[in-house]
Amino acid sequence: MCLACSWYPSADNPYYGIFVHEFARRIRRAGAEVFIFTASHSGADKESDKKDGISVFRVKLSPQNPNPFRLLSFFEVFRKADIIHVHAVDIFGAISTLVAKSIGKPVVITLHRADVLPTSSLLFNLLRILALRTTDVAVAVSDATRNLALSVGAPKNKVVVVYNAVNESIFTPRSRNLCRSKLR
Repeated sequence: MCLACSWYPSADNPYYGIFVHEFARRIRRAGAEVFIFTASHSGADKESDKKDGISVFRVKLSPQNPNPFRLLSFFEVFRKADIIHVHAVDIFGAISTLVAKSIGKPVVITLHRADVLPTSSLLFNLLRILALRTTDVAVAVSDATRNLALSVGAPKNKVVVVYNAVNESIFTPRSRNLCRSKLR
């Protein structure tokens, strides 16, 4: 399985999208092969790496200096997977979905709310609607997220709700006073 998501830890921000990495670790513990395909967020990110024994492949995408040949890496990486699980139907996720479907791979998209909020970007709206209509299934993390997905054009029969779980050994509630003092 390939987890494709632009929200993933980087050299500059090791906690960005950490839930995607934790998801990959759980898949691996369950006995399935898994690897990550993500965007490079910093010059310090390696093109390919391993994190906790999970292979991570990065592509450098830049809106300021677009290089259409970088899209070839999507095809190259996705050919290695049996299924593509896209986290977030942002531009990276939408392109991932469309490339994967173009080479006949099954695709699951997890929708996290921010990626289905209304936007005025014509390009993003077009890519998102194409991805939502071509995916095999879209998993919304809440009923509200499902409703947002439907409002931006997701087919009703493709969107299911699966609520997020929380690993309480990692995410533990802290006292409100402690949090307020740390965050000022």
